[in-house]
Amino acid sequence: MPKTKKVLKKIAKSAKKKSASIKKVKLKNQKSKKLRLSIKKAAKNKTKFAKKILEKSKIPAKIKGPANLLITYDPSHAGASKREVLNLLKQTGQEGAFVKESEGTFQIKVKDSRGLVKSLQQVCRIDSALFANTFHWVPIDKWCKADIKTMKKEIGKLEKQIGETERWKMQLNKRSYKMGFNELIVQLTSPIDRRFVDLKAPEKIVQVEILGKLAGISLLKNDECLDVPKLKAPKL
Repeated sequence: MPKTKKVLKKIAKSAKKKSASIKKVKLKNQKSKKLRLSIKKAAKNKTKFAKKILEKSKIPAKIKGPANLLITYDPSHAGASKREVLNLLKQTGQEGAFVKESEGTFQIKVKDSRGLVKSLQQVCRIDSALFANTFHWVPIDKWCKADIKTMKKEIGKLEKQIGETERWKMQLNKRSYKMGFNELIVQLTSPIDRRFVDLKAPEKIVQVEILGKLAGISLLKNDECLDVPKLKAPKL
């Protein structure tokens, strides 16, 4: 009989240990499950938070149509340049949408490109450090094919908007275009028959931006084009 009791005690003790071991495993699994759920929830919340930040930082794509603003930037800092544009648009209260990015340029559609540039002129004069990666902000009135015939035709339409006695000049920038700069200037200024060319202080600027097969053309006043390096340059 004593032996039987001892055997029963051993069995009971073994069962108790087994039960305790099972409980530990279950508890461990529960904790592990809670931890997994907690990590999953945190990741989900983090994703939601990140999405909210991105949504706030995006330019609302409410405005449709072709770009009416060309911005040149440092291509080695494309991300920082984009954030800079977003920040500056936010400061001026403008809405818009990125249309295209290529060769160190952003093509953007905004409600009022000239009004925006005028506001940014003031911002740049007050704090030029806000323009760390962007260089030129140029309103674009018309996009066309970048062949000589088409560009001359579009530029010729601007002649009537330049007074007979107004001082004017052509501002030309080209990217991925074979024809030389001087030859281009000669060709593209020929449709405008206005005598008073002034390269230093013009009243009107015929702006031509050639991006490979595409050209952006506009007629601007002095305060309707932002040249950041020029504003940053020390006055002598």
